[in-house]
Amino acid sequence: MADNSLKAFIIQEMHDGLWFWDLKQTDNLWVSPEFWESLHFDPAQRPHSREALLNLLIDEDLSKAASLSFDMLDEQDFGYDQVLRFENNEGGITHFRCRGHLIRDDRGRPHRLLGVLRDLTSTASIESFKDAASFRATTQGAYRMHSDLQHFIYSMSHDMVSPLRTASAALSEVKYALDTGNLQDATELTEMCEASVQRMLVLLGDMRNYFLHAQPSESCHELISSKETAHAVVEDLRAVIGEYDAAVEIDCQHDIIGHPSQIRVVLQNFTQNAIKFGSLNGPVSVKISTTPLPGTAKIRLSVSDDGPGIPSHQLNGIFQPFARLHLRRDVPGSGLGLSICSKIAENHNADIGVETLPDGGCRFFLDIAGSHSS
Repeated sequence: MADNSLKAFIIQEMHDGLWFWDLKQTDNLWVSPEFWESLHFDPAQRPHSREALLNLLIDEDLSKAASLSFDMLDEQDFGYDQVLRFENNEGGITHFRCRGHLIRDDRGRPHRLLGVLRDLTSTASIESFKDAASFRATTQGAYRMHSDLQHFIYSMSHDMVSPLRTASAALSEVKYALDTGNLQDATELTEMCEASVQRMLVLLGDMRNYFLHAQPSESCHELISSKETAHAVVEDLRAVIGEYDAAVEIDCQHDIIGHPSQIRVVLQNFTQNAIKFGSLNGPVSVKISTTPLPGTAKIRLSVSDDGPGIPSHQLNGIFQPFARLHLRRDVPGSGLGLSICSKIAENHNADIGVETLPDGGCRFFLDIAGSHSS
């Protein structure tokens, strides 16, 4: 190429150095001046040898360079592409992407290796920053999860003790009743024991769901019909609705984005709580609805009731594990339902909350991404 300035321009724009390796005389490895200049060396003072290059290679990357074996050179689809780190003349680290193209002789045997070098140091610095930020976020997330787990285990052990003690005491009394021939007492005590075991089964099932939804799912980006989900939930709760003589209205006109089964769990928990706790003073009316949030791309999926509402002192910790909306034991549940909903909201980068309504009752809501076509 006669125009040296044009040649220099092309070399600078396309790569940061060339390398040429003689496979017949393996110590003969030529590297272009641009490479040495990137490492802040005077090219005139650097020998053209494989040893000179390897002496600057970071020890941990020697195995990468050694992966270029002569067995690989016999492969027809040979390709060499590695990112290697070299110590520069200022004591720092320079990252190079090294790519090689094999040149064969007339008989098809490996003869020379021509390569290009690309300085990736600036990119590597950005990646290191991203890795550090990611590590920090992961550490903070792990600490938060550890703290949540500690609270969960403590609360779980406390909540499991009561039914276990009841079952243990009832079994002792059953044995005594059978020994004395008092079958009526034995029957009643057995029923008490069965109820305690059933409560433990509910707790264990909800504990499983809690940990099942503690981690984000890879499929939280599906298009979901809120209307179809609401109708499915109402069908699932048909027996509970009949038991509490509740009326459920559905006004869901907007599609949302998320994990179908997890959103169904949230809506079922919201609706079931509205029915059970809203019915403390008699039959309750429940409404499942969706509303676009102005100025955002989110949809508010909510369940409201006209029941007695929730005392203000209970609102702060309502989404904590084992929190109970009321202290009445005749309302079944483990106290894990809303904490499961909170985990699901976190998985979806959604907001979850509860508010007291002016005319009585309350509204639980999930603010989640909505479909653009809604």
